[in-house]
Amino acid sequence: MTTDYYLIEDGHGNAITDGVAEHEVARMARRLADERGETVYYARHPALDGETGEHEEVETTAVHPQATITDEQIEALRTEAGAAGDLDQVAICDRALLEGDAEARAECARVIADAEAQR
Repeated sequence: MTTDYYLIEDGHGNAITDGVAEHEVARMARRLADERGETVYYARHPALDGETGEHEEVETTAVHPQATITDEQIEALRTEAGAAGDLDQVAICDRALLEGDAEARAECARVIADAEAQR
């Protein structure tokens, strides 16, 4: 059994940390995003193809900092999304409010921040 190792970078492609074990990477990326107040990205180290000498493509995961938002702000977002017919956003708000889903809360915070930035 092999362990995959991951690299965590900032939004400019600068390495923050390297060699993070698979079972630790999501938690560490969350901590770094929150501490830095910016989105960080992590990806598994790509395997090297022995025949071509090229690295395989790997999926990168973005981790946004969790902003402190209130349930009232999420409820307002849910109401606006419902009025606009955005049922996907309504479902995300429901997960944030009813299930306490941290990723859903972070997504709501991102949407609210984006909307405020456009004002």
